[in-house]
Amino acid sequence: MRKQYVIIDNNTLIKSHRCVDAICSFASQITPSFPKTETCECTKCITDRQNYKLPHGLFLLREQDVQSYVNIYNPISLVWDKNVPLLSDTETTLNWGSSKGLQFDASIIYLTQPVKNFLRSIQTNLTNNTRNKFYVALTRAKFAVALVVPNDFDNNKSNLPFWEETLI
Repeated sequence: MRKQYVIIDNNTLIKSHRCVDAICSFASQITPSFPKTETCECTKCITDRQNYKLPHGLFLLREQDVQSYVNIYNPISLVWDKNVPLLSDTETTLNWGSSKGLQFDASIIYLTQPVKNFLRSIQTNLTNNTRNKFYVALTRAKFAVALVVPNDFDNNKSNLPFWEETLI
């Protein structure tokens, strides 16, 4: 008889106990061949979301608004690699892939050109490596994710809202 060392709880793990709906929904668009990512509705998760006082969600963040977002949310910065120029200092900066397993209240993600192109078209033309690392980066924040885009970025395809300081 074979020993069972780990019991996998498929009911608990099927929901995200970290991310709010907007983040889960977009994460599912990045990985359409995987099961849809859904937000957990347990009492603890609902209470955590209610106790977080800043606006929740996934936002496009114009470069000109980065400093304001950082001042308000105190996010972690997530970058593809150390060569990405930061528009504002944050307490912590990590590479997309190395952030796996961590969680934060808010994040700011500096996008690669392929991901910017993806947002402009919402087509799954990302390489598996980029898609997987972007998914990891996207799902590190519990409440708010800001995707840094040029000031003149056209969001007609992604339909993601721009972050505005007036949301606060």
